[in-house]
Amino acid sequence: MKHVGADVGQSTPAERGSEQVTAALVSGTAGYNVAQNLIFPAWSYLPLNATATVGLFRLADRLGLTRDEMGTDRSHLARGIRIGALLGVVIVIGIGAAVAIPVMRPLFKDGRVIGVGLGGALFQGLVRIPIGTALFEETLFRGVLLGWLRRRTSTRRAIVGSSVLFGLWHALPAWSTISVYQTGAIRDAGSAASVGVVVGGVILTGMVGVGLAWLRLRTKSLATPVLVHAVANSAAYLGAFVIAHWL
Repeated sequence: MKHVGADVGQSTPAERGSEQVTAALVSGTAGYNVAQNLIFPAWSYLPLNATATVGLFRLADRLGLTRDEMGTDRSHLARGIRIGALLGVVIVIGIGAAVAIPVMRPLFKDGRVIGVGLGGALFQGLVRIPIGTALFEETLFRGVLLGWLRRRTSTRRAIVGSSVLFGLWHALPAWSTISVYQTGAIRDAGSAASVGVVVGGVILTGMVGVGLAWLRLRTKSLATPVLVHAVANSAAYLGAFVIAHWL
C-alpha cells in the first residue's frame, strides 16, 4: 500500500500549532477588549494597558518574532520617528484648522471633556492617550498581530486581518459611550441609528488600521504609527476641549 505522508487538506503538527496560536491571539484580544470595556474600572485603563504593552513585547519574544517583524529594529527608529513627527504636524494643522472653522466644530462634540480642567485635559492628551491607547494598540495590532499574521499568510491578508480586528476592537467602546459622544439627534433616532454609527465607526477604524499598517511596513518602524495614532487622538481630544471650554 502506498503511504502518503500528509494527506491533502490535512495540516502538519507545526501548522496546527500555528493555527492554535493565531486562535489564542484573536480570542485573547477579544477577551481583553470585553474586560476592558465591561469589567475593569475606568481608572485602570492606563496602568493596565501600560502593563499589557510590556506583556506584549514578552509575548513577541515567546512567539519568536524578530525586531524587524515587530517594527522595533533600532536601525529604522530615527526614520520612523522623523516621518511620524512630520505626519503629526500635518495632523495638528488640519485639526487646528477644523477647530477654527465654526461649521466644523460639531464634529468635535465629545462628552469626555465636560467637567474636565486644563490639567486633566493635558493628562489625557499627553499621557493617557499616547501611552494607554496609541502605544498599546499599535504594539498589539501593528506589532504582534501584524507580525504574526505575516508569518502565517501574505502581507496583504495580514494587513486586512489585523485591520479588521482593529476595527472590531472599537465596537464595544463606541456602543457603550454613544450617549456621551454623539448628538441627541442620533440617540433620539433609536437603536437602528446607534447601530449604524457603531458599524460605520468599525469600518472607518478598520480603514485607518490599513493606513497605519501600511505606514508601519513602509517605514519598517512601529514608531511611525504610534506617533500618528497618538497625535491624531490627542489633537482631536484637545480640540474638543478647546471648543467646549473656550470657543
